[in-house]
Amino acid sequence: MALVKIILILSLSFLLGKITDRIIIILEKLTKSFKVTGFQATALIIALVTSLPELSVSISASLNGSGALALGNAIGSNIANLALVLGITAIVGKSLHFNHKEILKKNLDYLSAGFLPFVFLIDLKISAFEGFLLVIAYVWYVYNLFFKKENSDSTEEIKVEQVKDLHIKKKVWMILRMIFWIGIMLGLAQLIVLLAKQVAVELGLPILFIGLFIVSVGTSLPELIFSLELVKKRKIEMSLGNIIGSCVTNSTLIIGLLAIVRPIEISSAYVGLVAFFEYFFIAVLLVVFIKSKHRLDRYEAVVLVALFLFYSVIEIML
Repeated sequence: MALVKIILILSLSFLLGKITDRIIIILEKLTKSFKVTGFQATALIIALVTSLPELSVSISASLNGSGALALGNAIGSNIANLALVLGITAIVGKSLHFNHKEILKKNLDYLSAGFLPFVFLIDLKISAFEGFLLVIAYVWYVYNLFFKKENSDSTEEIKVEQVKDLHIKKKVWMILRMIFWIGIMLGLAQLIVLLAKQVAVELGLPILFIGLFIVSVGTSLPELIFSLELVKKRKIEMSLGNIIGSCVTNSTLIIGLLAIVRPIEISSAYVGLVAFFEYFFIAVLLVVFIKSKHRLDRYEAVVLVALFLFYSVIEIML
């Protein structure tokens, strides 16, 4: 039975890639019509919708009184995005070359938003007011993304092509089509995660292993599929926009909304410190790798993936 489910997982993953490819095509048409860059579109729209699994898992945990679990899922997804998703993307793509230095520098700086929840956790709690401040931080991010000159300049890979403006009805229809396919993508991703959990149980894998790898990695599956498809089309900046946008969304909007609904509390400063140092080390290492030569090489990507696996083993042992 496990073998059948594994085959089904592989088939659904293939289908997920095809659907994601369709979404990218629609997104490209919309960016040209609305005169925004591909980076801006992925950093906001795609990053937001691919973060929906994290939001659904976190809300479920929060409503069940497990605010710490909800917080851990959001922070764990950030670590998975930076180390695992971006790492696998660079390994598959052989290396990721970033040609637009000013945009690269500005948007790598947005990774600092990932530290905001840790600042508020000094007293082991994120209050409703602090959650409101996190949401404000997300609004500030969106403002900077669309209205700062360095993020709106047209450059070679992400420049907006001059095309005949689409009729409003066609724009609406394209948006509805994209929403439909995004919904299918998220549904398939959740089905794959569910099947993976069942396979893990049937194979007798530990529950802790299932929770750590299947849930946190599983909720990052949409970002991974989307980034891999973008790299195939050599749209590297759009792929980076998806990853950074997802991290900012998780750290500000998602955690902020959760804290507003119900304040988040953790039982020990040790838990927060471990997560902080994991995110800090991976984020700083990633920035050093990319800013030093404006690319992420395959061997550096292997280091990031290895770090994620190392931290995962540490979590299991602790």
